[in-house]
Amino acid sequence: MPNYLKIGFRNLSKNSSYAFINIAGLTIGIASFLMIMMYVQYHLSFDQHIENRNNLYRLVEIQHAEGVGDQHVAVTMAPLAPTMMKDFPEVINFLRVWNLGSVPFEINNKIIKQNRVVFADSSVFDLFNVKLIHGNAKDALAKPKSILLSEETALKYFTSAEEALGKVITYNKTETFIITGVFEDVPENFHVQFKVIASFVTVEELFEWTKGWGSNSFSSYVELSPNTDIEALEVKFPEFLNKYTEQDEKDGGYRFDLYLQPLKEIHLQSGHIKFQWQVNQSDIQIIYIFSIVAFLILFIACINFINIAISRSIKRAKEVGMRKVIGANRMSLIYQFNSESVVLTLLSIILSLGLVELLLPTFNKLLGTELSINFLGNPLFNVGLVGILIFVSLVTGLYPAYYLSKFKPIIVLKGTKGSVKGKTGLLTRILVVFQFTISVALIFVIMVVQKQINYTQNKDLGYNYENVMRVNFFDSRNDYKKIDVIRAELLQNPDIIKVSGAASVTGASGNQSFREVNDTVSKRLIYRICAVDPEYFDLMEIPIVRGRNFSREYARDMKGLSVILNEISVAELGWDDPIGKQFRVYVDDSAQNASVIGVVKDYHYYSLHNKIEPAFFRVDRSRNEAMIIKFVDPPIGSDNKEIAAFQKKNVAYVEKVWRSFFPDASFDYAFVEQGLSREYSQEKNTLSIFTYFAILSILISCLGLYGLIAFVVEQRTNEIGVRKVMGGSVTQILFLLIKDFISLIIIAGVIATPLAIYISNQFLQSFVYRIPMPYVYMVVAVFIALFIAIVTISYHAVRSANANPVDALRYE
Repeated sequence: MPNYLKIGFRNLSKNSSYAFINIAGLTIGIASFLMIMMYVQYHLSFDQHIENRNNLYRLVEIQHAEGVGDQHVAVTMAPLAPTMMKDFPEVINFLRVWNLGSVPFEINNKIIKQNRVVFADSSVFDLFNVKLIHGNAKDALAKPKSILLSEETALKYFTSAEEALGKVITYNKTETFIITGVFEDVPENFHVQFKVIASFVTVEELFEWTKGWGSNSFSSYVELSPNTDIEALEVKFPEFLNKYTEQDEKDGGYRFDLYLQPLKEIHLQSGHIKFQWQVNQSDIQIIYIFSIVAFLILFIACINFINIAISRSIKRAKEVGMRKVIGANRMSLIYQFNSESVVLTLLSIILSLGLVELLLPTFNKLLGTELSINFLGNPLFNVGLVGILIFVSLVTGLYPAYYLSKFKPIIVLKGTKGSVKGKTGLLTRILVVFQFTISVALIFVIMVVQKQINYTQNKDLGYNYENVMRVNFFDSRNDYKKIDVIRAELLQNPDIIKVSGAASVTGASGNQSFREVNDTVSKRLIYRICAVDPEYFDLMEIPIVRGRNFSREYARDMKGLSVILNEISVAELGWDDPIGKQFRVYVDDSAQNASVIGVVKDYHYYSLHNKIEPAFFRVDRSRNEAMIIKFVDPPIGSDNKEIAAFQKKNVAYVEKVWRSFFPDASFDYAFVEQGLSREYSQEKNTLSIFTYFAILSILISCLGLYGLIAFVVEQRTNEIGVRKVMGGSVTQILFLLIKDFISLIIIAGVIATPLAIYISNQFLQSFVYRIPMPYVYMVVAVFIALFIAIVTISYHAVRSANANPVDALRYE
């Protein structure tokens, strides 16, 4: 074996250009494979740290209601999980979590807005494997007003984690909590993330409504006994729900079903579920596609090696003949050529690790991950690399070695060239078709994804978000009372056009519910509950298509006794004239009639992943979570630097006014355009990844083409010489060499069509509003592949066509 390796290194140094092409192709292929599989591995690792994950399930409702249709929701009522544990022996534990998001805290006389705050049952230690560093898990969340901090959070406010124990936190300026423990930071690859945990018994003490079955606000998990028959258990759910809830079976009524979603499926198989609290959600289809792409790129790199090795066989035909004459048997020749494959693969693996290390920072920034090379802890970099070495060496070495060892010494020593006609010639062309099938498919997918992203970014959302800034209220229960004086102060700045309060920048709050109609309509609709001030629709340039807008001149408007609906609400209710129709609403816990005063044009108050649903607008300032500010356009002709300075000046003014009213509050703001850009960041990142790896696959395919055209040229040396002698032009000879490959790429395009359309459809399915499938792009993809192939082939072809025909005939 050492002798084989020695000769292998000697051959590689002798044929450096051949070695470079092979090593470059394999290096790029292996590096691409490793990086994609690290990404796949990261998403497959979610929730794997949960010891009893196979027995944990999330409760999901299927709500059947007019207006929104059937929808899967991951929020339930508070009594559901504990009642299930009482009624079903299969349920041995439960956990309820209420995600508050960012809330105002006062710690150590500092007022801050703390993110990732939740209320949770004490079973969070067992079901989610939360580990306490300081404190006692048995009673840390047993009492009301108990609260835990993550280690990172504790160190942010105290000199040590242990010092935090016993300290006081004031929530929303009213409720006082005692820190009873500090827990380890939850892993990044956990489908939920929290930095502060307050006891769930506090929720039941502070909010009476949580004890009833009429509100869905909580994520509920249950632990089942091992070997539970899930289907048999779910069959019992309808009777259970009828026992504890009011299921309205009448026309327009509200009904819901319940099912169990395995914890291990939550991260990758929850795209159909609404109102779920989940961080960094992904899609199993994307994981499948990426895995396929990773292996295909690796195969393309292997194909290159085979094609180039076969093309170089002509140069080594006499070597094989001489070896056989002096006694080398076929197996020893296979060992020799396969050892060269091992050397190439080993060098490629080493170089690919360097390439991965170089590109990982950019890759992590793009995906928001913290991936790293780990030779000891990650099987991909120990067992995986050994597997790649064996697999790639065998795949790339066995057939070329088998092919080369078949040369007959008498024939090759007479000076006859090695030939790869018949099965071998067919194989090389099949491999080229395979390469370009993948490349054409990826080009098509890139164009489709880019078109959809452009569509989402440029589609008219129904409102004007340019030069609009959102500032979140620090304490939404009290801060909104100052909005009128804040608005008056801000409007003194000539750069500020309008100011309004709203539940969010789109007016929509985080909840939906029924609104009772005082009319003869039989339908009951679920509405998205929206809260806006009278200035909101004008500020966002959302047109009122019927009736009028809210007005400060009408007391009923400002008391929340006037209603504006969107167009789809009116259509669903079947009203020809909605103006004057009445709803039953609650104002200060008193049921009153509210009249419809207008209809607003449908607009996308959520992303294009969701369809526009019925919306119910009122002036309800207690729901105002944000202040919306509209600025004038930057001066005409401003460059990017001047626009940034203009925005910075206005933001500074708003912050100054804000702090004059809320000196202790954080100034939490964002421009709406930036938020919309983040809305589709996952899709844009997917596009970027596809683009990068598609380019790499095309690059590797080009290397393979280069090797194959070298083989074809050498096989046709005599023919090219004769054609030159007979007056053939360079163009004619170039066309002669290219035409075969044109047909191969067209065949690849035909084969790639169903694959590319399938992958593109999987991506588009995640959008409710999406482009029609642009089938014409397949023709464009094929032409792009043809252009790349022709450019690649032309270099070697023109060089051969320009060669002296005398040399070619002498060679023959």
